[in-house]
Amino acid sequence: MGAFYFNQEGGGNCSSVIAIPTHNPVIVPRGGSFTFDITLINNCDTSFTTDVWGAVIYSNGGSYGPTFLVNNYPLAPNAVITYSGAIQNVPDYAPYGDYTYIVYTGDYDSGEIDDSSSFSFTVYSDRGVPMGINEWQAKLDFGVGTSQALVGDYELAENYPNPFNAQTTISYSLPEAENISLEIYNLAGQKVATLVDGYEQAGEHRAVWDASNYSSGIYFYKLTAADKIFTKRMTLLK
Repeated sequence: MGAFYFNQEGGGNCSSVIAIPTHNPVIVPRGGSFTFDITLINNCDTSFTTDVWGAVIYSNGGSYGPTFLVNNYPLAPNAVITYSGAIQNVPDYAPYGDYTYIVYTGDYDSGEIDDSSSFSFTVYSDRGVPMGINEWQAKLDFGVGTSQALVGDYELAENYPNPFNAQTTISYSLPEAENISLEIYNLAGQKVATLVDGYEQAGEHRAVWDASNYSSGIYFYKLTAADKIFTKRMTLLK
């Protein structure tokens, strides 16, 4: 796949995306792969469709993509849907060095972008023998997503208050005792806070985020429990 270029100023404002690597930092050999999660958000009260695609930018010059492309993906009003375990292959020929992985929403054909989210990764060595991977190609199933509503007895509730200044309470329920994490991310997909990281008993729980030291804007809170991921958005207004 060759170079590509997109108009960063186009698009609407209904769709948002967050791309988060499964493990950070992402350090991978040629012929290897890494995994990441994608959360798609409809910020509007009406349904619509959007294209979703990925791309790779090499720090020393060069871009590759799309690594994947989903055309006309439907989003219900105010939907927040997470797709976990996307696999990005790294070709045998990839130059050593630092890269940026970007996931876009918008109109792929026109190059108009509604939103994007990115993270860094590093290619540092060979596997020793060629793995036969010749393209920057991602493997993911956009037919299997986790809706951010009640799933079984798991529940991630709306934070209260929302919008808020400068503290808000996040409530969630667990059907059984297990290890969980509750994390806060900004619009760029960067983790800014960890509220819970450890073993929790079954039942209802609450966590308070004090955002006194953070700037106004939209943030996302992500609950990870067993193999399930739940994400919701909130607005900090100062």
